[in-house]
Amino acid sequence: MLVTDAKVLIESFANGVDPETGEVLAESSVLNQPRVIRALFVASRALEQLGQHDNGQRINTKTVVEREKPENAGKAWSDEEDQALLAGFDDGLTAKELAQHHGRSLNGINAWLVRLGRIQERVEVRTGS
Repeated sequence: MLVTDAKVLIESFANGVDPETGEVLAESSVLNQPRVIRALFVASRALEQLGQHDNGQRINTKTVVEREKPENAGKAWSDEEDQALLAGFDDGLTAKELAQHHGRSLNGINAWLVRLGRIQERVEVRTGS
């Protein structure tokens, strides 16, 4: 497997997306745990630093992965968005509803709730049906 191909797969998993089907991974997947997500991004950056080429030509994997991301994935959270996320969580919205409302991945919602101290890292966000 080429390094660039591996990077595409790792970034897709890190963004909570099945690289073969483009579908969002199940919330219960081990790949949706914040520590695993962080490890996948570290691995992706390490592959990037290798700077290897496929047949002498660099493949732009970033474009492929960005196409699969929700609209606000990777963007900074504003104080207003933080408050809206916490309010929605406290009102009982599911992780899927929160992700759709904020244009974020399920992984992003979970990680941000951990960062804001609302949930612990190993606690799963309510998924709903």
